[in-house]
Amino acid sequence: MNRILLAVIVAAAVLAGVFYLRGGDEHRIAAAESVKAAAAKAPGSPSPEVVLTIKPGAQPPKAPVSAPKLSPLMQELTTGYGKPLYDRLSQKTSRTPEENYVLARLMELCTEVPGTPRPKVASNSDEARQAFTASVSEKDPDRAKRLAAFERMNEKRCSGFDGMKSDPKVIKDLIDQAAAAGDPKARARVVDRDVWATCCSDGTVRGDKLPTISNEQLHALQEALRSGDPHVMLIAGSLLSSTMGDLMIRAGPDERPIDNRAFYNAWTLAACNAGYECGPNSSMLLNGCANMGNCGAQNIEEYLYFYSNSPQQSQLINEYRAQLTRAMQSGDWSYFTFVRARPPQGTTWGFRGGW
Repeated sequence: MNRILLAVIVAAAVLAGVFYLRGGDEHRIAAAESVKAAAAKAPGSPSPEVVLTIKPGAQPPKAPVSAPKLSPLMQELTTGYGKPLYDRLSQKTSRTPEENYVLARLMELCTEVPGTPRPKVASNSDEARQAFTASVSEKDPDRAKRLAAFERMNEKRCSGFDGMKSDPKVIKDLIDQAAAAGDPKARARVVDRDVWATCCSDGTVRGDKLPTISNEQLHALQEALRSGDPHVMLIAGSLLSSTMGDLMIRAGPDERPIDNRAFYNAWTLAACNAGYECGPNSSMLLNGCANMGNCGAQNIEEYLYFYSNSPQQSQLINEYRAQLTRAMQSGDWSYFTFVRARPPQGTTWGFRGGW
């Protein structure tokens, strides 16, 4: 009798345990479903399908985050590298710092400089035009836009400079004079030139051969950026987005390493907000439309967010841009941590360009 009673008690205990555990599982499942439902409704947590609904050109351009600061002379330069502008500046007996800088840039961009590779310009010959036209399908709905972008890309912007040569020392002296007289673009260009000279003057990062930047050079860039000049942003952004041999940049309170490509794009958008030409005639949009058929974007911001980057990278770009703008306006760079260390081996980035 005692054995039978003991068996009944054990069976009851086991059965109760089963119901308890089962109830616990059901409770946990219900809680998990509640969490999922709450996450789906939470602001800032859209489903992945939302990405598929994004279309370029659907949103109006965002308001600039800083007042445009592009001088009339730089506007003249960036609308076309005209020989009349060169003639006017070269014939002056006295020039402003910015005029010295612009004259030097015209020489670099449009004349032959011994020891300096010329910027590559796509061919606008009839043969090249015919080859490109044949490469675009008649069925392509953006065919007309792509052909127009090709023509715009290949306009001869240095008309009148054919066969002209310039002394690299004269160019260097002009930029140094402009920098010494306080032109922020020239000051940034001097830092860019000297940093790249520490390893690879052509801007190509090779293996362990990386450029190095001093604290004084970093400070000079930050001071030049206080000007709000978009061309300074492009120069500094190209340099600081590159992999340095003695400097790492981390972002945010958790000090995550920067995404170099997103960082570079953030500098570009900051320059756009400050007055740099980032509309339909920018080289990025013309090249993307002509060669890849990406013709829907109305400006560089749309192009980067829709065609060039993942949603996660786009969020980083937007975050970086906001923090860079704040730092340039206030002089407070605390969001970014500059660490004196050699980066770990792996992918290296080299951006050489800007203005």
